[in-house]
Amino acid sequence: MSRGEQLSRQWQVLRVLENHRYGISIDELAEKLECSRRTLERDLKALQDMGFPIQSEAKEFGKKYWTLTKQFIESDNLILTPTEIISLYLANQFINPLAGTYLDDGWKQFLGKIQSLLPPTVLRYFSELDETLYVKPLQESAPVPSEYLEKVRKAINESVILKIEHKKPDNQTSSVTLHPYGLIVYENSFYVMGYCEERDDIRTFKLQRITKVSLTRKKYEKPKDFSLEKCFKGSFGIIENMEIAPKTIRCEMTDWAARMVREQKWHRTQVIEKDDGDTIVVSFLLDSSVEFKRWILGFGPLARIIEPKEVQQEVVQSLAKMLKNYKQARND
Repeated sequence: MSRGEQLSRQWQVLRVLENHRYGISIDELAEKLECSRRTLERDLKALQDMGFPIQSEAKEFGKKYWTLTKQFIESDNLILTPTEIISLYLANQFINPLAGTYLDDGWKQFLGKIQSLLPPTVLRYFSELDETLYVKPLQESAPVPSEYLEKVRKAINESVILKIEHKKPDNQTSSVTLHPYGLIVYENSFYVMGYCEERDDIRTFKLQRITKVSLTRKKYEKPKDFSLEKCFKGSFGIIENMEIAPKTIRCEMTDWAARMVREQKWHRTQVIEKDDGDTIVVSFLLDSSVEFKRWILGFGPLARIIEPKEVQQEVVQSLAKMLKNYKQARND
């Protein structure tokens, strides 16, 4: 049994206990979660050992009913003021990128509780505050069918191999066999990352491009040293390349381009090496330069790559192709 499958099931155990304030028997719990009594007994013991205040009470001819204690659900240390409740309600737009995940399910339940606690007049009155703060996504993405997300989540948690069909950039459909290791949310889009049998390598697939997802009955084993954070720490976006050594890319930027880089850290490795007030020299340590080149080109003549020379030359070639396209369009 995988660690992800165990964690997912124990999360569901807590969810069920939260919704049964007066307790639930082990048999009912096993029926709801479709697993054995012995497994759930181990889960309940593990949760108790972690400090969750789970207790059992004998009812109905000695039959045990399991509950989360009232003190945990209504803790004196977790008292929310009206302004805190309203703030959480209005923060809903920050959670929108997680729509369709298990986090979204819990958040929607929480919003429902807030709505039941506060009179509609209060929510309508303070909803005007929402108009003064707008979280603008970097891009609008097509929604991912909830059943796709659920199948991918289930496969990750239970270490089950997936069969997926997805559209490639050339719009051709391809079928792959995937050992899914994790989900990534990037710029309002979902990606699944894992080992692709056909490529014999780690690959990332955008869920918005997936046209079909099927769970197989085959299990896989995720490498113990695999880490999503490790995969993307050297990436400027969603493209990663851990097979090559990271390289330092140094750029010179002026005017508003320099100001934007001063004001915002675009990557965890960003270092401003020189700043004379008008021009800055900034460096990044990256595994892949693909997305970085797109980013630097967005600053036009206000930015240039100093080194390495091969990345500089790749940008020069891109600019030459752009110029050729514009000249051709002008002559047409």
